[in-house]
Amino acid sequence: MAEQWTCPRCQQTNANEMHFCPNCGTAKTTLPQPVAASSENKSAPPKSGRRWLWTIAIGLWLVGCAVLAVGGGIWLSRSGGVNETGPIAQVEITPVVVTATPLPTATFTPLPPTATPGSATSTSTIAAQTESSESITETLPTNTPLSKAGDQLALPSATPTPSATPTATSTPTNTPKPAAPRPAPAVSNCPPGAQITSPAPGDSFTQRYNYILGIANIPQFHHWRIEYSTSPGGGWNYLLERDYPVDNDKLIMLDARTVPRGPYGLRLTVVDVTGNYPEPCEVWFVNAY
Repeated sequence: MAEQWTCPRCQQTNANEMHFCPNCGTAKTTLPQPVAASSENKSAPPKSGRRWLWTIAIGLWLVGCAVLAVGGGIWLSRSGGVNETGPIAQVEITPVVVTATPLPTATFTPLPPTATPGSATSTSTIAAQTESSESITETLPTNTPLSKAGDQLALPSATPTPSATPTATSTPTNTPKPAAPRPAPAVSNCPPGAQITSPAPGDSFTQRYNYILGIANIPQFHHWRIEYSTSPGGGWNYLLERDYPVDNDKLIMLDARTVPRGPYGLRLTVVDVTGNYPEPCEVWFVNAY
């Protein structure tokens, strides 16, 4: 018995080779495959041993540098006091003491006061002004509005703004859309290799997205195309074209919002490698979305 899968939306059992449910158009769900562990991570050797070797090498290098620095300092200190002709003579240096001589202190002699006419009067006047300025307290004047006899000062009263009287508003009513005319379903006489299997002829589109399922596979298959029409008995307009066969699976997903309300027809044509094709499959629906 062939494997089957159950639609998670309408609980219909479908064949395993079908990727979309013909009843509701829901896509087939697949479980993710577990990813095998990489063999490179298992065979990678631990790197802790190399870290210890690098640590020991760096430590020995630092110790060697320290030994060379200490030995060089000792050698320089010993060879600094020896000359090719003999030891360096030691010379006693007598410190020279410099005594600072204090500078003479400048004395300031005030000049005798010079008598100026009217100086006594000006001095007493300044003192009197100083005393009066300390005793005077500055007061800020208060601006008091003056009015004539019998007049009264009053602020203008605010004029009340008349409130807007609420008017009765009519409650908008949702006008129902006129029912789309339902044409008589056309007789589907489609060949085996070019068929529109779902929805059925004459069905209505009541939701926005609608899956159109069918079969587009003939001997020496080359491509298939779909055309649409909104007037029975009128012309057909190009919609899309694909170069892969379809076996009872999704042909297109129709957005009903982009389709005018009323009759809506689809025509499926399957072409072989020689350019020939069987009778096209024409199916009419009703867009009631």
